Amino acid sequence: MEHLKEKSWKDEAVTNRKKFLARHYTHALSRTIPGARFEVVFESDLDPFHADSPQADVVVYDRVLNPHVAIEFSRHEDLLEMMLAACAALERYALDEFFICDYEHNTWYRLMKNESTFQENSRSELFSLNLQELSPHHG
Repeated sequence: MEHLKEKSWKDEAVTNRKKFLARHYTHALSRTIPGARFEVVFESDLDPFHADSPQADVVVYDRVLNPHVAIEFSRHEDLLEMMLAACAALERYALDEFFICDYEHNTWYRLMKNESTFQENSRSELFSLNLQELSPHHG
């Protein structure tokens, strides 16, 4: 089980920030989206049936464990590499949406199914929810 971008977890300060955000969003999403249809999981495999699949910081599955949404928290300097990994993961694991949050610049990027480029956007169409509004620093 390797994280989408393993090297970013080797710096303790980065690890602590990413884990804080991932835990926060796992909790916030689990309280916000319909629990009867979806399960939000912290640091989970994109394919829960294959332990060698990459992990995202937060993964949202349906109740039969199909992944629908993945979220990664990234430093600005790692953004391009993370976007390339996310594009491949979205296609390979048939995700509906993949979000990357550049937490150093407080900017969200979204890639949707059948799209080839990320857009600066924090709105989940699947959940009709703006992820930025769930931020621990929002409002």
